[in-house]
Amino acid sequence: MSVLSDDPQVPIRAVGSPVPRVAVLAPLRERPGLLFGELAWRWSCGGLLLLLAGYQGWRIVEAWLPWIRATGLLSLSGDSLLEDPSRLTTAFAAASAIVMPPIEHAAWGLGPLAVFCWVAAFAWGRSGVLRSYDVRLPRRPWLLAAAEGSRLAVMLAASAVWGELVQLSSAVALRGSAPNGLLYGVLVLAATVLVLAGWGRIARTIEAAMALGLVDSLGFLTAFRAAWQLRGSAISAEVGATRKAAGRLRLWLVGAAVVFTLLPAPFSTGWQLVAWWLLLSLVLLAGADAVRLGVLFALLGATRARRAAMGGSKS
Repeated sequence: MSVLSDDPQVPIRAVGSPVPRVAVLAPLRERPGLLFGELAWRWSCGGLLLLLAGYQGWRIVEAWLPWIRATGLLSLSGDSLLEDPSRLTTAFAAASAIVMPPIEHAAWGLGPLAVFCWVAAFAWGRSGVLRSYDVRLPRRPWLLAAAEGSRLAVMLAASAVWGELVQLSSAVALRGSAPNGLLYGVLVLAATVLVLAGWGRIARTIEAAMALGLVDSLGFLTAFRAAWQLRGSAISAEVGATRKAAGRLRLWLVGAAVVFTLLPAPFSTGWQLVAWWLLLSLVLLAGADAVRLGVLFALLGATRARRAAMGGSKS
């Protein structure tokens, strides 16, 4: 069985056959403006939010700097740490106790604003990118906003669940007079794997729901239910092969970034090294965004092919 598409740029390939890593980025190689548009809205919104967070952090540090100095954290040196390594832990704990309350207060204030700005930027920016990719796709910013808002809500819930499981692991393995560090590590690892597996399943379903909602003109909840039921179908096999190729590509990007990070280390120090690391981080972020966009395009192509196989497309 083959996955067919009425888009001449989408190759015909047997379902379940391996997907080359470069195939994930094929639409972006042919039309790099799609990636530039994606990076424009992502980095503009992210940069603005980082500036707001940095400004708030600078205000906190400036206001509490005398108390931070009193902990001795800023006066520590290499020689003093060699004499008494515990001074770092003590000073850091004292400084954290001072700055954590204002940081938490600022986070509660900036958090909702950051979520709103990101969801709005996602809805309108991603709509523009998708229309540039395929003019047949409708502009449905509310569908995209619901999908991204749901993804962020699930991510925050998964983080909260993971934190509770880590605390439970600490209570089980580290209580009493004989704490078991090995058991604690195993429990934390198991909790991490469990939470990541659940989060990944829901995140992939939300991404598939976006494609179904756009191509089949469905509401988000209806599209989510339909995407949840696609497990084991031909479209699921097609997208699964693409996701595996995307995973290999992400590993390749991370490995290359690690190698390039180490290259100037013996020759540069100070701001030059920080600038090099910052440049590599931007390249890695751009690569991750490109892979994410390539997977979404594959989802759209497979969804449209499914509609064509069922007797016609609604879009």
